[in-house]
Amino acid sequence: MNDEELEATLRRYRLVDPPADLGDSAIAAAEARTRSYGHGWGAAAAAAVLALWFAAHAASWEPQGDPARDAEVAFVADILGGGEDALRYAELAVPRREPDVDLATRVEEPW
Repeated sequence: MNDEELEATLRRYRLVDPPADLGDSAIAAAEARTRSYGHGWGAAAAAAVLALWFAAHAASWEPQGDPARDAEVAFVADILGGGEDALRYAELAVPRREPDVDLATRVEEPW
């Protein structure tokens, strides 16, 4: 097969020219898509669901209580006369204990 035969064969499979109004209809379709505002609702809904999920987990989290500190707070509140005000003051007055730290795993930071 020589070059002329190859070109003749390829001409048979040549694509036809697109219709003249194809460009106008493509531009009109693109403009119609930019005018729709529906694409932003999905992201807003996903953000709202994520915020609700975080809020539900934060609301269900309960801090770990220290029974020894709770007893000290109750003791101090009782000494102060009891009541809601005494309990609030005792909560502020009794220090919180830091958890025990294993000194073997503690590493000093370099200067």
